[in-house]
Amino acid sequence: MSAPKQIVFDGYTCTVARLAYQNGRVALRLMDAYGGAPVTTATVNLIDEPMDADEVAIKTYSENDGMLAALIEAGIVSAPVRHVRSGWVEVPVCKLLMEVER
Repeated sequence: MSAPKQIVFDGYTCTVARLAYQNGRVALRLMDAYGGAPVTTATVNLIDEPMDADEVAIKTYSENDGMLAALIEAGIVSAPVRHVRSGWVEVPVCKLLMEVER
């Protein structure tokens, strides 16, 4: 088994954990690579938005500013395939490019 993919976000070296929201959609959580503590959740669950099984909605606002660039650079997600309005923000929807730790 290979080592988990690491990315740098907001000064933290992180691994990416694949979780699931209650409706079964993919959730990505960044975990501190050295201590294992959660750093942030990289995704949002847009329950009213139709999405393919390999798509994730990336939270890029507030404390997640810079998240999309970090995930793209690490090869975790594609560039956005579309944007969806959620409240006051536009949320990028991307393809999940690689399997991440479960």
